[in-house]
Amino acid sequence: MVLMWFLVNFNIVNDVVAKVVVNVIVVILNYILSKLVVFKK
Repeated sequence: MVLMWFLVNFNIVNDVVAKVVVNVIVVILNYILSKLVVFKK
């Protein structure tokens, strides 16, 4: 939410592009964190 607020409020991108960018970042972070933390042996 903070990243989306930052992208929209400082007019870096419009709201639709911000949603797509933030969703891609969240998916990548979820994958990395699940590999490192959740599914650790």
